[in-house]
Amino acid sequence: MKRISGVVFLLFSLRFALAQGTDFKAKLEPAPATGFYRVQLSAEVLAGMNGNLQAIRIYDWKNREVPYLLEREEPVQTRRYFREYPVVEKSFAGKKTTLVLRNPDQNAISNISLVIKNTNVVKQADLSGSNDGKTWYALEDNFVLQSVGGTEQTSEVKSLEFPLSDYGFYRLQINDSLSAPLNILAAGYYDFESAEGNYTELENLKITIRDSSEVKRTYIRISAANQILLNRLAFTIDSPAFFFRNATVFEKQNSVDRRGRRQEQLVPIKTFQLRSDSKNVLDWPDLHAGDLFLKIENADNPPLKIREVKAFVRNVYLVAELKEKRAYELRFGSSYQAAPSYDLQYFRSGIPENLTLVQVRKPEFFSGAAAAEAETESPAFFRDKRLIWVALILVIGFLGYMTFRMLQEVKEK
Repeated sequence: MKRISGVVFLLFSLRFALAQGTDFKAKLEPAPATGFYRVQLSAEVLAGMNGNLQAIRIYDWKNREVPYLLEREEPVQTRRYFREYPVVEKSFAGKKTTLVLRNPDQNAISNISLVIKNTNVVKQADLSGSNDGKTWYALEDNFVLQSVGGTEQTSEVKSLEFPLSDYGFYRLQINDSLSAPLNILAAGYYDFESAEGNYTELENLKITIRDSSEVKRTYIRISAANQILLNRLAFTIDSPAFFFRNATVFEKQNSVDRRGRRQEQLVPIKTFQLRSDSKNVLDWPDLHAGDLFLKIENADNPPLKIREVKAFVRNVYLVAELKEKRAYELRFGSSYQAAPSYDLQYFRSGIPENLTLVQVRKPEFFSGAAAAEAETESPAFFRDKRLIWVALILVIGFLGYMTFRMLQEVKEK
């Protein structure tokens, strides 16, 4: 019995050696200068991460781990811009500063922002408006411009609030009778722009489309070799010219019945419509899946002629400090499941926002994430999978022989 136990232990040891996960590596293009860069993960890299965005590391030319910050594109990005008004006149005369601004589109506004060099004085000012730049009408009297004394920058923004108006010209007159004029660098307003985030198309997906005239439905299956992270599905439909179809997305999930048997079932996770008057784009915050199934209700209409279905994930970036023209590589896969912990996360605000992109080269198979360490810790036999398979077959054969011997001994007794 002890011999059998030893064989079983060896069998499981060999099985564990064969079950080591698949890892990959991909070299980075050299950085042109030392500094922080944004590394965009390609579709191939994302596919090798099995839907786990933590399953990746950066290593330098000395095989040292490089800290990074993980960034994701937002579905909608809002940016704030300072837009300057054209300055028609800026003069200093009679102990008074006169600043005339033009509102080109005569938009209705209720504030003007002044960029002023830091100072430590108090000023009074009047604001008036005009349609032609000649005849002026009062808007606000006795504005108080408090001292502007920033500690982080040499200039600050002062906002002047006034009643909503749509004049083509605005005139600000500042009283300089008690002190020298203010150094006004610019005048304008803050504008906000919204733009859709950027996405990466997922590759190597198997997509099958099947129409059923019996139940008047269309079925779509999207399969991946591994778990994927999905944020968007986009449908291109050629005909008919007008359509409005209800559709449901299902995900395959495993469950266990009362008898302990595993069962697979399709669970609805989202309903939506495919319409001829829309872009037919379906978005999720984050969806991890290996198999997706879609059901389209055609009712009494002819099936949709679907040209293609594409899957996308919001762009993923690694922000890291890279040395000039040094070699770096990404390592990712099943050996990197735990999230890394870097000091860099506490200094996010000190990293510039507009960073240069560094490209990732084509990934290649990497036999074990910790291969360098494993070589010094395990014999070569356990790293050669051909030898492992031979040993496994021999062990199974020996185990079968020992079982046969035991049965023979039991019969003889």
